[in-house]
Amino acid sequence: MESSKRTGKVLLAAILLGLSGTAIAGGFVELEGVFDDDSRDLTNPWLPLPEGSQLIHIAETEDECVVSVLDVLPPVGLMTTEIKGVKVRTLWDREFIEEGECPDDLSDIMSGDPVESTFDWCAQDVDGNIWYFGEHSVATDHEECDHETDGVDPVIGIEGCLDGSWEAGKDIWKEIDDPNVLEGIIMLADPRKGQFYFQEFWEDEAEDMGKIVNFKRVNSDYLGPLDSCLVIKEWVPLSPGSIEQKYFCYGVGLVQVKGLSGGKTEWTHLVEITP
Repeated sequence: MESSKRTGKVLLAAILLGLSGTAIAGGFVELEGVFDDDSRDLTNPWLPLPEGSQLIHIAETEDECVVSVLDVLPPVGLMTTEIKGVKVRTLWDREFIEEGECPDDLSDIMSGDPVESTFDWCAQDVDGNIWYFGEHSVATDHEECDHETDGVDPVIGIEGCLDGSWEAGKDIWKEIDDPNVLEGIIMLADPRKGQFYFQEFWEDEAEDMGKIVNFKRVNSDYLGPLDSCLVIKEWVPLSPGSIEQKYFCYGVGLVQVKGLSGGKTEWTHLVEITP
């Protein structure tokens, strides 16, 4: 059977040049995303996410333990399965926080209520690039909120703030189609130093960006030394000063995150992959 295909472009160079005069070395990435019926299969070796897998990361600060759990879900039930004609994979990302040091057994923390729960929608094009088509996110810790849930959210299952949610091709707050809300790139098939790109674009709502910084050796407490890991700088023009450096290792995925905000550095580490 012939696969159905769909094309789309991220053409944002003019917008990029207007970003507060910031000079960024390297080349701006413009791709034509072509997707077939296998677009849910996230097999890019820099970010392999097979259905049914789970990744757990932890970050320890002076007074609390932050646990992030990512599950790769099957396309059933309330999971969004198609956006702009592209079959997408739903990634369920939850964050739990508990006072004190992180215990060896994280099950008690993970059985509690998350401070944030998100469905991310991704798809891989025929060239192996992974695209980001949006998210449905509910957070319980926002001090200010423009879009609150009306009771318990029927998709996520908790009550809180929907700020940060978006979907390619739609203005979700006005509930209308909007071609200016664009999917972005979350992982390149052939990343090269100096390349940069939008990870999402909805003007004044979602404008996250990424840049390939380097390739380096990473010492992982969980997996040991890993060579030639990809370092990606991520930042949000709408929130100056909030920067992350993420370390992706070939065949593994996200291993470490170095967060830089308010003059503080916070490290997040991979502690478990299942299966």
